[in-house]
Formats: sequence, structure tokens, C-alpha cells
Amino acid sequence: MALYVGGTAIGATATEINNALDGMAQGDIVYASAADTPAQLTKGTDDYVLTMNGNVPNWEAAAGGGDVSKVGTPVDNEVGVWTGDGTLEGDPELTFDTSTATLYVGNSTATPNANLTVYVGAWDEPRIRLYPEGNYQFHFANVGTSGSKRFELQNNNIDPIMASGGNNSTDMWFAGNVSAASFTTRTPYPETLQIAYDVLASHKKLDDYDVDDKQHQLDHSKLHDFAKPQITVSSGTPDNEVITTELGQDGCDASAVISCLVEVVNDLTAKVEALENA
Repeated sequence: MALYVGGTAIGATATEINNALDGMAQGDIVYASAADTPAQLTKGTDDYVLTMNGNVPNWEAAAGGGDVSKVGTPVDNEVGVWTGDGTLEGDPELTFDTSTATLYVGNSTATPNANLTVYVGAWDEPRIRLYPEGNYQFHFANVGTSGSKRFELQNNNIDPIMASGGNNSTDMWFAGNVSAASFTTRTPYPETLQIAYDVLASHKKLDDYDVDDKQHQLDHSKLHDFAKPQITVSSGTPDNEVITTELGQDGCDASAVISCLVEVVNDLTAKVEALENA
């Protein structure tokens, strides 16, 4: 009589199979130690794995999953950082809170010298995006594909809300209305009274004045140079930068105009007092 397993006849005799099964304990395994020769393998040690040793199975300690090894004692939320070839260590200066989806760079107990740096090619334009799901997104962007690089805060349409003058310039440009409780200015002042009068007299309406568009009313090209904004122009690359100062042609230096108004008002007041006392 033959013994069938899965529809296939097993060459071992019933006696041989009984002998192989005799004395088996919980966890033991039956295998073929040779063709048509059943044998039993005693259960392995806890955490051992079944692997091949030549042509027969055997219980052995689990081999490592590669050359990565832990260094130090990482704690919850620490992000793993490579500290050498094959070693991974938790960094207390870099943590991720899964409950709030927040990435922290630095911590309150360390020296406050944390930096988040995005390395890219010289003329790439990296952005940090604030992207609420299903809502508007905002971008912190490093823009400029030639000439100079500048920082921009951009809206959902990638339009600049504000932008720097480029590279090491300290100028800032705002696309829309700016409101504040107060402004502190390093106010320019006209060298002569005549300059003050000339500045006020240089304010002219555009020939195609648009009553509904405040950005198309004053003719900036006719402004006295003292009323034009002084801007810093940066050219070249950051490691070979050329900075020049020039007068902007599409704006008005409000501080300079206010100084001229003060000078003219003081002059007119003195003249009125002189007439009254004559």
C-alpha cells in the first residue's frame, strides 16, 4: 500500500514513516533527509529561523538584515541620521511629532543655533510650501535664474507678496498695500530749500490718468531725483557679487517727500509771520 500526499505517491514505507513520526514532540517537523527517507527535525530555539544547511533544513539564529546598526539610545520622535558607514543614530536636534505632523529642528535645551538648509543648484528655485489640504498654499521661495537671487513670499498663484532686492541687498519690495501701527524711517532731508520746492513741483499727473487706478496716476518719470527711491542693485553670483546703488524709476520716496513738505511748510510759516509782523 502506498502513501499519497497531495495526489503524489510517497516512496517511503508506512513503517519508515511511523519510525520518523515516533517520539515527535510539539513543534517538531517531518522532512526528507534523503530521497524517500522521512526524518524529523526537533523544534528550534525561540527566535531561531528555519533555513537550509546544504540539502536539509535546520534551525539557526536569524542573520542580520544588512550592515545597518543602531548607535546610542534613540528616543521617541527622533529622526534617524547616518553617523557613519552602516550606522544609524537618533538625533535630538531633529524630531518629528506624528500627532501634529510637525518637524522640529533644534530643541529648547540646546544652544539656539539650528538651521534648516535646502541645497540645490546655483540657479535652481527651491520653495518651502505651506500647503493646507483643499485650501490656498503659500511659498517661501528662493528665486532668480540669472543675475541675482532674491527671497520671495508668494501667494497661491505664485505671485510675489513681498520680495528682497536680491543676493545681499537689504531692500524689500511689497506688491500690495502695507499697513502698520507706525513706521520708523531713516528720513532723508533736502540739502537746500530750493530742492524742497522743486520736489513738490515735480509731482505731475500722468497724461493718461486713471481715476479708478491709484497705481496709474502719478508720473514717476517726472519726479525730482530727490523724490525717487534709492535702491540697491545686486548683480553677479553670490560668490562674485557686484552691488551698486541707483535711483528707482517706478516709485516715490515718501520719506523724502515728507521732509520736503516740512521744509516748505516751515518756510511758508516764517513768511506768513514776517508779513503779519510787518
